[in-house]
Amino acid sequence: AVDVSVSPGSGGGDGGEVGWNDLMNAVKDGMKKFHPDRNSKRRVGVKRSVYCEEVSKCLSLLQSLMETVNEVTLVVVSESGPEMKMKVSMSLSETIASLKKRVAEDFDKVDASAFKLTLSGADLVDEQMLGSCGIKENCIVKMLPVLKGWTKF
Repeated sequence: AVDVSVSPGSGGGDGGEVGWNDLMNAVKDGMKKFHPDRNSKRRVGVKRSVYCEEVSKCLSLLQSLMETVNEVTLVVVSESGPEMKMKVSMSLSETIASLKKRVAEDFDKVDASAFKLTLSGADLVDEQMLGSCGIKENCIVKMLPVLKGWTKF
């Protein structure tokens, strides 16, 4: 909408650039300004009311897209033992350790240190971020047991 302005602030932009938080704040302010309850036909007229309702719908859609742009949905499948499968939605900025913790919480009787996660045959390291290890939307991550023995150092 032309009536929604974005100005650089402390939202993550450098050198006067508009950052992510600036955009989120502008959308939030626009949602307040154009909300249909604040712009009833009786108060602002039919034409302006219809315009505000359409702008509010567009801003609502934009807000929901902005909230999920940094998320990924993936499938975790067990490779041994009883077949377990789960679909997980997580932020790309979270770590493999947090994914393992989530899997351990959702599957009863599973300890996070008792399994490792692999993607296309490569082991995923606990400190890696989901976005940096090649995880994409709807990819399959395999869960394998960690073999503990005297040969492991």
